[in-house]
Amino acid sequence: MVKEHLVCALAQQVRLELGDVMQDIEEMTALILELLDSDTRTISTSTITSFAKVVGIRHGSLGKGNRPPAKVIDCLRKAKIRLPDSDELSIMLARTLLDRFCIAYSNDDYNEGTAILDKILTSHTKSIPRSVTAHCLVCTCPIGCILEAGSFGGGDLPHS
Repeated sequence: MVKEHLVCALAQQVRLELGDVMQDIEEMTALILELLDSDTRTISTSTITSFAKVVGIRHGSLGKGNRPPAKVIDCLRKAKIRLPDSDELSIMLARTLLDRFCIAYSNDDYNEGTAILDKILTSHTKSIPRSVTAHCLVCTCPIGCILEAGSFGGGDLPHS
């Protein structure tokens, strides 16, 4: 319980941009991974969601040019295993992968990120909630920016 409270406190610090934001995210990542790997304790959904939102705040805007750390992406992947039905977590994982794709041009990041978005869009029944559609559009925006700028090999996207 103490570790979960620490994650939430660090998340608040990141939101307020107090101290070293990247260090706080790295510390949160280590704590979340520790909690996820623990056999004796179940981590609360709100703690995972708080972490995902902070990752979105920090890595959600490409203009900063900060590459999301691999540990953060691994943590989001593990959290997604724990909460497989969380669209919010899936969207944040996809968005983080696509952010990293825009910086590093990794086919694997592109393929994984778009596969997650495709799964979200196809898994809902006839009516996809507007919030899901909006988040998915935000996630795909970096790809459009790359195509417009022609900064990926003349505009060619990686092939599956």
